[in-house]
Amino acid sequence: MAALGPVVVVAEQPSAALVEALGKAGAFPVIETTFADAPTAIAEIQPAALILADAGPWPAGQTGAALIKAIEAGGGPFMPVLARVSADTEVAAPHALPVGIEEPAAQLVARLRSALRVRALHATVLRRTGTPEHGKTRTLPSGLLDHATILCMGRGRSYPALTTAIGERVGLVGALSVETAARSLNARDIDGIVIGDGFSPRVVEALLTVLAEDARFRDLPVGMFGSAAFDETRLPNLIRLRGSPDWLAPPNGSRLSCGALKKDSFLNLRAPPATSWCCDAVLDGARISPP
Repeated sequence: MAALGPVVVVAEQPSAALVEALGKAGAFPVIETTFADAPTAIAEIQPAALILADAGPWPAGQTGAALIKAIEAGGGPFMPVLARVSADTEVAAPHALPVGIEEPAAQLVARLRSALRVRALHATVLRRTGTPEHGKTRTLPSGLLDHATILCMGRGRSYPALTTAIGERVGLVGALSVETAARSLNARDIDGIVIGDGFSPRVVEALLTVLAEDARFRDLPVGMFGSAAFDETRLPNLIRLRGSPDWLAPPNGSRLSCGALKKDSFLNLRAPPATSWCCDAVLDGARISPP
């Protein structure tokens, strides 16, 4: 993993399988704690990432409020918060990256690797810009979705509704073919991808393989309608969409914000030192494709 450990796992019951998977992936140390003790663990350990392993309701009262305060407090690069969620629950932690309760531990580890790569870029930006670590929160900077752009590809009956739902929330680049999508990926700054219906499973699998093998795109959130087979650990932020076309509704917005932070970090690192901007500022200028 990028920026190995420490990782804090918050759960009311021991999460042996998750801790074992994290250990095998190279995370060290991995600290297990309960919700009540999590604020103290975060303050003392200053973890690189936090994992909320329980998919149940958020703790009520002072326990839940103290944990949110601990997540938001402190300084330095953003601290990824991954939260297990079930189909009928929402992520209560601020800016948490959701991981379905049915998803295996390997997928959670893959998503953690992806988030830690973004954290490493953010840390580099903070060092380069000389941004003081004190007084900065460790959550995702605000305003990242204001200039985000989604590549939406499809040619089925749901495509107009899909593009309308996305275009109402963020910038939109449409593509009716894989070839057009490929040109857009190489020419534009893209923060996320939605693959609608109208493509054969073989075409979708080939596209996902190309995205997974390119370091520029492997960490992008990719929403996909359909049932094309693919090893999701190779594309950690792949989301299988069903039902409503409103892909940007929480919690998927947090995934898109993380992708936008990675792109903005690339922009900052490529800018001349005299004109570079702080990572938590809203991008307002020319766009430069990441290397």
